[in-house]
Amino acid sequence: MSAVLQSAAGEIWRHCPRTQLTVIDVYHRTDHPQTDFKRTQSGRIGIGLAATDTHWAQFAFQFGHEFCHTLANYANDPRQLVRDAPQANFWLEESLCEKGFFVHLARHEPFMAGCASLSLLGKLRSTAKRVC
Repeated sequence: MSAVLQSAAGEIWRHCPRTQLTVIDVYHRTDHPQTDFKRTQSGRIGIGLAATDTHWAQFAFQFGHEFCHTLANYANDPRQLVRDAPQANFWLEESLCEKGFFVHLARHEPFMAGCASLSLLGKLRSTAKRVC
Protein backbone atom coordinates (compact mmCIF):
# COMPACT_ATOMS: atom_id res chain seq x y z
CA MET A 1 0.00 0.00 0.00
CA SER A 2 2.86 2.37 0.75
CA ALA A 3 4.03 2.29 -2.89
CA VAL A 4 0.52 3.14 -4.14
CA LEU A 5 0.19 6.09 -1.75
CA GLN A 6 3.67 7.39 -2.51
CA SER A 7 2.97 7.15 -6.21
CA ALA A 8 -0.32 9.04 -5.88
CA ALA A 9 1.30 11.80 -3.82
CA GLY A 10 4.42 11.89 -5.99
CA GLU A 11 2.54 12.93 -9.10
CA ILE A 12 1.34 16.06 -7.31
CA TRP A 13 4.39 16.58 -5.10
CA ARG A 14 6.78 16.84 -8.06
CA HIS A 15 5.04 20.08 -9.03
CA CYS A 16 5.74 21.57 -5.58
CA PRO A 17 9.57 21.58 -5.36
CA ARG A 18 9.85 24.12 -2.53
CA THR A 19 6.87 22.91 -0.51
CA GLN A 20 7.41 21.46 2.95
CA LEU A 21 5.09 19.17 4.90
CA THR A 22 5.44 17.34 8.16
CA VAL A 23 4.85 13.60 8.44
CA ILE A 24 1.46 12.27 7.35
CA ASP A 25 -0.26 9.48 9.26
CA VAL A 26 -2.65 7.40 7.16
CA TYR A 27 -5.37 5.42 8.89
CA HIS A 28 -8.60 3.62 8.03
CA ARG A 29 -12.01 5.29 8.32
CA THR A 30 -15.27 3.43 7.88
CA ASP A 31 -17.32 6.38 6.60
CA HIS A 32 -15.43 8.48 4.03
CA PRO A 33 -11.92 9.73 3.25
CA GLN A 34 -10.92 12.94 4.98
CA THR A 35 -7.90 15.03 5.87
CA ASP A 36 -8.11 15.72 9.58
CA PHE A 37 -8.93 19.26 10.66
CA LYS A 38 -6.41 19.12 13.52
CA ARG A 39 -2.87 17.79 13.66
CA THR A 40 -2.07 14.92 15.99
CA GLN A 41 -0.53 15.70 19.37
CA SER A 42 2.90 15.03 17.87
CA GLY A 43 2.23 17.53 15.05
CA ARG A 44 1.56 15.01 12.30
CA ILE A 45 -1.13 15.41 9.66
CA GLY A 46 -3.80 12.69 9.64
CA ILE A 47 -5.45 11.37 6.50
CA GLY A 48 -8.22 8.82 6.84
CA LEU A 49 -8.99 6.54 3.89
CA ALA A 50 -12.11 4.42 3.46
CA ALA A 51 -10.65 2.02 0.85
CA THR A 52 -10.16 -1.57 1.94
CA ASP A 53 -8.45 -4.82 0.96
CA THR A 54 -6.51 -4.61 -2.30
CA HIS A 55 -8.61 -1.94 -3.99
CA TRP A 56 -5.44 -0.11 -5.04
CA ALA A 57 -7.19 2.28 -7.41
CA GLN A 58 -9.46 3.45 -4.58
CA PHE A 59 -6.45 3.94 -2.29
CA ALA A 60 -4.69 5.94 -5.04
CA PHE A 61 -7.73 8.09 -5.76
CA GLN A 62 -8.60 8.78 -2.12
CA PHE A 63 -5.04 9.52 -1.04
CA GLY A 64 -4.26 11.69 -4.08
CA HIS A 65 -7.38 13.73 -3.39
CA GLU A 66 -6.71 14.09 0.34
CA PHE A 67 -3.02 14.84 -0.26
CA CYS A 68 -4.13 17.87 -2.28
CA HIS A 69 -6.17 19.06 0.71
CA THR A 70 -3.06 18.59 2.85
CA LEU A 71 -1.03 20.78 0.50
CA ALA A 72 -3.75 23.41 0.38
CA ASN A 73 -4.10 23.64 4.14
CA TYR A 74 -0.83 22.63 5.81
CA ALA A 75 2.03 23.32 3.35
CA ASN A 76 5.00 25.38 4.51
CA ASP A 77 3.52 26.08 7.93
CA PRO A 78 4.46 23.53 10.60
CA ARG A 79 2.76 25.73 13.21
CA GLN A 80 -0.61 25.49 11.46
CA LEU A 81 -2.38 23.19 13.89
CA VAL A 82 -5.91 23.38 12.51
CA ARG A 83 -7.01 23.15 8.91
CA ASP A 84 -8.87 26.19 7.65
CA ALA A 85 -12.63 25.78 7.85
CA PRO A 86 -14.28 25.39 4.44
CA GLN A 87 -15.04 28.80 2.96
CA ALA A 88 -17.24 30.04 0.14
CA ASN A 89 -14.47 29.09 -2.31
CA PHE A 90 -14.06 25.55 -0.96
CA TRP A 91 -15.54 24.29 -4.23
CA LEU A 92 -12.35 25.43 -5.98
CA GLU A 93 -10.14 23.45 -3.59
CA GLU A 94 -12.40 20.41 -4.09
CA SER A 95 -12.15 20.77 -7.88
CA LEU A 96 -8.35 20.94 -7.78
CA CYS A 97 -8.18 17.95 -5.48
CA GLU A 98 -10.40 15.93 -7.81
CA LYS A 99 -8.11 16.75 -10.72
CA GLY A 100 -5.16 15.41 -8.72
CA PHE A 101 -6.33 11.85 -9.33
CA PHE A 102 -6.80 12.40 -13.05
CA VAL A 103 -3.15 13.45 -13.32
CA HIS A 104 -2.17 10.23 -11.54
CA LEU A 105 -4.48 8.16 -13.74
CA ALA A 106 -3.09 9.62 -16.96
CA ARG A 107 0.51 8.86 -15.97
CA HIS A 108 -0.18 5.38 -14.59
CA GLU A 109 -2.71 4.03 -17.04
CA PRO A 110 -0.94 0.65 -17.51
CA PHE A 111 -0.91 0.05 -13.73
CA MET A 112 -4.50 1.17 -13.30
CA ALA A 113 -5.68 -0.99 -16.19
CA GLY A 114 -4.57 -4.05 -14.23
CA CYS A 115 -6.68 -3.11 -11.22
CA ALA A 116 -9.87 -5.13 -11.10
CA SER A 117 -11.37 -2.60 -8.70
CA LEU A 118 -11.29 0.09 -11.41
CA SER A 119 -13.76 -1.32 -13.90
CA LEU A 120 -14.67 2.18 -15.09
CA LEU A 121 -11.20 2.87 -16.47
CA GLY A 122 -12.42 3.79 -19.95
CA LYS A 123 -14.95 6.27 -18.62
CA LEU A 124 -12.42 7.81 -16.24
CA ARG A 125 -9.80 8.01 -18.98
CA SER A 126 -12.14 9.92 -21.30
CA THR A 127 -13.13 12.23 -18.45
CA ALA A 128 -9.44 12.80 -17.61
CA LYS A 129 -8.69 13.80 -21.18
CA ARG A 130 -11.50 16.35 -21.13
CA VAL A 131 -10.50 17.75 -17.71
CA CYS A 132 -6.73 17.76 -18.19
